[in-house]
Amino acid sequence: MAAYETMRYNETTSRPKKTPESMLLQYQERLNYWPDNYYEQANPLARCGIFSITHARKDYTNYTPIRLLGEGNIEFKGQRLTVFDEEVFLQLLVYCRGMSLVKPLIINKATLLTDLRLTNGSGKNYKRLSESLDRLDDAKIRISSPAALSKLFTILDRPELAQSMSPDFVSMVSERFSALKTEIGVALKNKQEFYISVGFIQNNAENRTAKKLIINIDPLMVLLFDGTNTTRTSKEERHLLCPAEKRLLTFFLSHANNVFDMHVSSYRELLGSEAQEHNARKFTGELKKWVSTLERLQRIEPGWSVENGKVCNIRPIAYEKQP
Repeated sequence: MAAYETMRYNETTSRPKKTPESMLLQYQERLNYWPDNYYEQANPLARCGIFSITHARKDYTNYTPIRLLGEGNIEFKGQRLTVFDEEVFLQLLVYCRGMSLVKPLIINKATLLTDLRLTNGSGKNYKRLSESLDRLDDAKIRISSPAALSKLFTILDRPELAQSMSPDFVSMVSERFSALKTEIGVALKNKQEFYISVGFIQNNAENRTAKKLIINIDPLMVLLFDGTNTTRTSKEERHLLCPAEKRLLTFFLSHANNVFDMHVSSYRELLGSEAQEHNARKFTGELKKWVSTLERLQRIEPGWSVENGKVCNIRPIAYEKQP
């Protein structure tokens, strides 16, 4: 019997109560806290095809539209990212919880490998991690997200918030966006697209003798990770899954209610699969297996189906909330 069929899942997760202090935190440059045994992903990144299950190298020289299954639009530039790159990035965010992203993260490379469950410390794993960090360092997104834009506008529109923020962050936001405050407000009011460019890793330095990494996450990532428009997934559950299943788990749980019925081709774009029309049948068969795994994991309810090229009736099962 597979591991995911024999394990009991009684882990819990909940968001902090909405106190005035926690509400204020949404408009600061610090990441929210979340439990140690979870990853937290921004909903736009959970619902787009940036992190691919395909490992074949592909470079996006210019900003290229990527399918986003939800509100907003997203474009990508850099070397194609993989699901492993997503795992590396999410683990880096775990280390940054409660921190200002203006501050550098200093982490031992072996610690990062251990937390990613690459524990043998082989040269191969060190190389794999270094290549992933290079891809994240090179990658940039240009995103039109109403939630992120609203947070940015609130920061610009309420000078009193600056008192609780890092001066470096306030200076950076002011320099880049203060002249655009009126345009941002108009875009929000009229529901217009307004794109912001954001990187993953802004600085990637390494002491190769001590095997220590000094990393800066792009501070603008806090616009996407506000603790509200984000999705948590269990690290332990993810360890049981293949890359495609990890992506589907995150996508399904980014929905509070049922997932909209969608064509199989939309799932192919979400997973970054390069399956073409001639082997669409093979991809559909694989997709059924991946979804079946999440049903056995008890992360979606029974009763889903793939009919006439569409995936129907996906009902996610959220993690239990703490009392």
